[in-house]
Amino acid sequence: MKENRISVPNVTTKSQIGMVVRDARARADQLSKTMGIGPFIEEIYPGISATVHGKPAEFKMLSLTADMAPLLELELCQVLEGRPIHQEFLETRGEGFHHLGIYVRDFRHEIEKWEALGIGVLQWSYNPPQYPEGSGYAYMDTERLFGFILEIADIPSTALQPGKQ
Repeated sequence: MKENRISVPNVTTKSQIGMVVRDARARADQLSKTMGIGPFIEEIYPGISATVHGKPAEFKMLSLTADMAPLLELELCQVLEGRPIHQEFLETRGEGFHHLGIYVRDFRHEIEKWEALGIGVLQWSYNPPQYPEGSGYAYMDTERLFGFILEIADIPSTALQPGKQ
């Protein structure tokens, strides 16, 4: 019997642990003081146009990231406006671990591999604000399979801020 499985993706940079929080700045301060995590890099993503559950959506996010290890970063996600999947998570489960993010060379190809196994896309955006042409991300519907959402992102390393490569 042949197994349906996906090979390990061609990860290009560090991986990411994503948490959804109500107040990213306060949580970053708490993590910095109690665990020594940081410094955090703050990014506000205004006017993100995405597809959420197959429908067009607009939202604004605050993201704070910090290195946890040479190839691992922590992202604190706070919804500022709109209803991305992060807001749904916050309303149904509260704050906590939301996604494991991986950066790949060809996110469309990675998405096709998951879809071939019947795993759909919860949310995706191509050319999000602040990143160059060709950038994109997708949150895959892997929560029942793994207990978390998988984020697949293709963001050229030249576009990543120092500390994110």
